[in-house]
Order: sequence, then C-alpha cells, then structure tokens
Amino acid sequence: MNDLKVAIIAASWHGNKGAAAMLQSSIKQLHARYGDKLKINLMSTYPAGDRRLLPFDFIRVVPCTPEALVFFAFPLALLYWLFRWLPPMKKLLCRNTILKTYLTTDLAIDEAGISFVDSRGFVMNLYAFITCAVPLLLGVPVVKYSQALGEFHSPLNKLLAKIILPKMKLICARGQITKDSLAGIGITENVVLCADGAFSMPDSPDVAAEVAALWACDDFYQNDVIALSLSSVVASKCEDLKIDYRAVMTQFVDALTDRGFGVLLIANAARLGSEKNRNNDLLVCDDVYAAAKNPCKVRWYHEEMGPEKIRELIGRSRVLVAARFHAMIGALEKGVPTLLVGWSHKYKEVLDMFGLGDWAVDFSHLSCDMLLERFDEVLAHEDEIRESIQSHLPEVLKSSRQNIVLIGDVADGLAWKDADFEPTPQLAEGEEPVEGPSVGKRVANFLGRVLMVVAIAYIIYTVIKFDIDFSVLASAGVILGMVALLPLHAANNILASVYYNQLLNVMAAKVVNHLTVVRIYCNTFIYRYVPGNIMHYVARNQIAVEEDVSHSEVALSTMLEALFMMIAGAAIAAICVFNYLVSYIGQIHLSRTWIIIIAVVLAVVVLALVLFRKKIRKLVRKYVGIMKRLSVKTCVMYVLKVAGRLLVNAVIYLCIVMLMGQTMTWELLPQVVGLFVMSWAIGFVTPGAPAGLGVREAIMLMFLGGVLDQNILTTSAIVYRLFCIVGDVLALGLSRVYLKIRARSYRQT
Repeated sequence: MNDLKVAIIAASWHGNKGAAAMLQSSIKQLHARYGDKLKINLMSTYPAGDRRLLPFDFIRVVPCTPEALVFFAFPLALLYWLFRWLPPMKKLLCRNTILKTYLTTDLAIDEAGISFVDSRGFVMNLYAFITCAVPLLLGVPVVKYSQALGEFHSPLNKLLAKIILPKMKLICARGQITKDSLAGIGITENVVLCADGAFSMPDSPDVAAEVAALWACDDFYQNDVIALSLSSVVASKCEDLKIDYRAVMTQFVDALTDRGFGVLLIANAARLGSEKNRNNDLLVCDDVYAAAKNPCKVRWYHEEMGPEKIRELIGRSRVLVAARFHAMIGALEKGVPTLLVGWSHKYKEVLDMFGLGDWAVDFSHLSCDMLLERFDEVLAHEDEIRESIQSHLPEVLKSSRQNIVLIGDVADGLAWKDADFEPTPQLAEGEEPVEGPSVGKRVANFLGRVLMVVAIAYIIYTVIKFDIDFSVLASAGVILGMVALLPLHAANNILASVYYNQLLNVMAAKVVNHLTVVRIYCNTFIYRYVPGNIMHYVARNQIAVEEDVSHSEVALSTMLEALFMMIAGAAIAAICVFNYLVSYIGQIHLSRTWIIIIAVVLAVVVLALVLFRKKIRKLVRKYVGIMKRLSVKTCVMYVLKVAGRLLVNAVIYLCIVMLMGQTMTWELLPQVVGLFVMSWAIGFVTPGAPAGLGVREAIMLMFLGGVLDQNILTTSAIVYRLFCIVGDVLALGLSRVYLKIRARSYRQT
C-alpha cells in the first residue's frame, strides 16, 4: 500500500485551541488507522507558531496565509486548471509552494469549525470558498470535517455555498440545524451528520498528571471553581451593539468571587506575543483579570495552553461559563455543566445532542444580571444537567468518531489518487444507470461561475473608479439615444459568436453545435472584464470539453479571430487615416534610451526563438495540419465580416460622441472612424487590460485630442466604456433568451 498524503486546511495548533483540538483528534485517529503510511501537510495560517508547537514528525507545516492563498495560490490555481494541457505552463505554476503541495496530495480535509454562515459576512465566506476551491481546481478531492454551515439567507453566501459544497466528496454536518440548512439549499447527497471531531480527541496522561499536580499544590483549587472562557470574537460583536463585554464579565467575576467561588479564566484561543485580537483571547483575559476586585480569588495563566490541558482544567471545575465553542466541547466531554454565551446556531445544535439546548444564551442579550440569573438556574439544575450529559455522551462520542471512519472510507475509495472514486449507487432491479455530467464539465461549469462572480465584481469596481459626473446623461435625448443604441451593440456581439462558430467549424472539420458555442462565447463577454484580459479567451476551452473538439482547434480558432481582428482594424485605419498616421509617426523622435530598450527586447525575442526552436517547430507542425483546412477565401470573408462589426462599433461611438455635444463634419468622419477602429482592435488583444480598459481610451485621447473637443472626448470615452459594459451584459441576457427559445423549440419537435 502506498503512502496516504493528506492536506489539512483551515486548522492550526497556534491560535484557536478549538481548531487545535480538532487537529489533534483527526491526526491521532488517522495515524491509528494508517500508521507510518500517513503523511500530513498542514496548510497553516500561522506557520511559525505551528512549527513551534508541532507534536509529530510525520507532519510538514506548509505556509498558507490568507494573503498567499487569496492573492497568489487562487489565481495560479485558476491558471493551472485552464492550462493543465500545457506542460511548460504547469511546470512554471508548480513553483508555487501551495500548488506544489496540493499536487502531491491524495485528499484534503477542511477542518474549519464553521463556514458559509450569513453572519460571518461576504469576505469570510469568500475566503472559505477559496480555501476549498484551490485544491479542487488542482484535482484534489476535498472532505469537510465536522463543522457548522448556514443559514443561507444571504444571496451571496447562498451562491458561494451552492457552487462549492456539492463538489465536496463528503460534508460532515455538526448538528441537525446545519444538516437542515444544507437541505434547504438542495445539498443532501454528500452530507452526513457527525458530532464535533474534538469530542474524540484522546486525553494525554502526561497533561492530566501536570494538571493534577497544579490542583494539589494550590489552595485556591480546594474550593468550588467556576471556569470562565472569554472570547475576543464575542467581545468584538458586543462592541458593535454598544455592550461593554469586558465590564460585564468583570462584574460577573466579582459577583462570583463575592459568593465564595474561585474563578479560573480560560483563553481557548491564544497567540502568545501577539497584540492582535483575532484568534487571541489573552488580551481580553488580561483586561478582566486586571480589573477584578478580588484577584486573589481568580486564577489566570497568561500562556498558550494546548487543548488537552484546557480540557483537563475545565474537567476539574464545577461549572463552565463559556463564550468559546470548543471550551464547551471540552466541558461536555468531561461531564461539566455548561452555560453558553454565543453568536451562532453552532452552540445550540451541539447542546441539543445532550438535550441541553436551552442553556445557550445569545450575546445580544448579555448583561451581568442576566448571566447571574442563568448561572443560578444552572446550579439549581446541576444534577439533572450532569445526568443528561452522561446519558447522551456515549452516542455523541460514537458520532464524533464517525468523522474519521467516513473520511477514511473516502480515502480508501480514492485508492491513493490512482483512480477517480465514485460510490456505486444501488439500483432497483431492471433500472438503468443514468450518466451525470463528466468531471471535466462539472469543473468547467464551476470555473465559469467563479469567473462570472469575479468579473461582475470588477465591473462594479470599474464603474465606481471612473467617478463620472452622470449629469451629462440627464438629458432625455441622450438617454433615449443610448437606449436605442444598446440593442445594436448587443446584436453585434452575438453576431461575433456566430462568426466564431463558423471559423471553429472549419478548424474542427465538423459542425459544432452552435447553441453551445453561442452560450459559452457570450458568457465570455463578462469574463473579459477580469484583470489580465485573457480569461475570455481561455474560458472558450469549455467548448472543447462539451463538444468533443480538441483544445488545439479551439485555441487556434481564438488566435485566428484575434489575428483577423488586427488585420481588419489595420486595413480600416490604413484606408481612413493613413496619411495622418504617417505624419504622426514622422514626428516621433526616439531617444537613445528607447532605442536601447527596443534593441534589448528584440535581442531577447531572437534569443528565445533560438533557445526554444525545437518546441516552436513542434508547435508549428502541430498547427500546420489544422491550418491547411483554412482557404484564402475563408480568411478574406472572415476579415470582411470582422471589419463590418468594427465599423458598427465605430458608428455607435460616433453617435455617442455627438450625443455628448460634439459637432461632426464630413472631413472628421473617416479620421474618427479609422482611429477608433485601430484603438478598439489594439485594446481587444492587449494582455493585462480587461476588455482593453485604458488602452482604447489612451489611444483615442492621444490621436484625437487635437481634433475633437478635449472635454467631450474624455467624457465620451468614459461613457462609451460604461455603455459597452451595459451592452455586454445585455448581449449575455439576450443570448440566454435566444437559447431558451431554441431549446423549447427542440423539445417540442
């Protein structure tokens, strides 16, 4: 049997000790199952702290900070998926440590305690999405260790969840509320209810002996001790509601010590040496301890304890009052009555497993009087609570251990990544299996949704960035004119998909379903607003996935389309403004610096051609066979069609310029048309500029600044950009309508 290589994500020893408890639990159980065959990569958000606390030699800590994951690994993973058919690109992308690690991984286990919850906001839910998306894009199966998910009332959270969660091999729902929330958005097939993994974390005999010695040598512990788990998260949420969390908890501590109780402060999330509140309760505990009226009756250890030690300390206490989820888990596992001050359904759904759901209090009602009242109720029902915990604990522990049992079954079924594992459904007698979409199609559709979200976000950012004075659009005539032009722009874009389909038919030597081409091509109208100006090209490879066309044929059709666009643009510019361009270029005097830069660039290009001549020759041979299918007549006709589209765009731009107030003469018309078409074609193929953003506008301002009114030219350039964005979205919408009409017609016939 080969080694099993597992990546554990969204967990660490440093910081949140609840995450450390889940980590300890999963690793020890996996090692018990697979022994020395188990190799673990911990994708750590705190690599330095985790290396310091690392307890096992079969674990490698891989730096995976949020910044590195979101801004580097995620875009690179997208590029890897798009260019996985290109070995040099794959080799280059694999230099990234995170990608390199995942590509040697058999299974990724997501141990986030909670994810895709409305109250966590879009940023945190997007981060949860990206955390799972990166390994999925690299072909690594992902399972979710027991965690809370939902509710899904937020449209954005619901969208992210519905995109990514069905791709999980397994989701271990931490309670019935989570399971019901997932069912509410149609996710049921890969969901199993399992109690929190930290319940099954084994005890440490050494830690138990250490805590017993501490208890014996301090008279403080001879009286009843109330453990108090404070939380920087709840403190922050209370601040938003103008509740002074530190003051309330200090008053509560004073009230307990006045009654003769000893209070043990617990930091269930700790980052020793850090002044940041995130995953760090040390600062809150410091403040409460410093403000306590009777500090001699309070015990506070300003240190970063392991999860086993925290659980042992809580286990020796009479009652736990907790704001941290996994402090509650430790108390329940030790049979200690618990009063919760929380902010999510994750607390209640676990307490419900013990029949104790009523002992969860929402932080929004927090006050010292309320805490004391509920605390007294716990004491009054202490025996009943202990009995309820003990009666339900065996069943909960069994459910907790199911996490690793089920994850192990998935790992065994994957056969160490040698084959695609899909559970065989049990069919009724005589029933035929129904084929679902292939893995390639599912991933392609998933990637399309990701690109759509990114592109829409970037469009919104671009519109805000322009900071345009929309008073120029206040005129009824301007509005009506723009509305009248929009269908023409949209139709011109849809026509581009038809022309591309015709070109692809020639390159593929077959008739490719035009409905598929129109759908995917029109989706790319939005993708081209993704920074980089390449996504609308590479996303067309989905055509190859769905229509049994080679990626080479799709890529070549795309390259030829861009080439024909440049030829048509150059031809129109030459006809309309040849003399003007010659005169303008003649006025340019290159400095010695620019001459040196151009010479160096040319030398690098020549050197690259020499060094990679074998690979270039191989690519040329590969494409020459396909290119033979292309006749001169086909090329000329395609250039003419593209030229017609460019002229339509030029007419639309002319109309917008005139709507902005520019007087247009017959002498100006060819000059404006020629320069616009040239700028449009250059912007279309410029790498790095989303939809030619900035490139077209710069060229227009450079060449037409002395011809048209400068203010009108600047305003019309921005207005035309906004017009194109709206027109592209409209083209996408109209294409969907067209596809639905055609699909209905096919069904009827």
